[in-house]
Amino acid sequence: MIQCVCFSLGHPWIKEDGEAPDTPLDNAVLSRLKQFKAMNNFKKVALRVLKHFTILKEIKHVIKLNDFFYFILVFKEFIYSNLVQ
Repeated sequence: MIQCVCFSLGHPWIKEDGEAPDTPLDNAVLSRLKQFKAMNNFKKVALRVLKHFTILKEIKHVIKLNDFFYFILVFKEFIYSNLVQ
């Protein structure tokens, strides 16, 4: 259930002098919170890995471009040197 900010800020636990009940959370709620936390941690690690591989892929792409430009430069010099002779 998605709640708006106004409703959340108006909740008795959030207001001044609001108190949370002493009853413990249900096991189902605790397990869902643990699953949520584990999924968030998994997402963070997955994003970090994707970022790492994306950076590596971009670096490889730049190296390939540099190799290509170097090849063009060498080829151009080769053509000019052969045309001059």
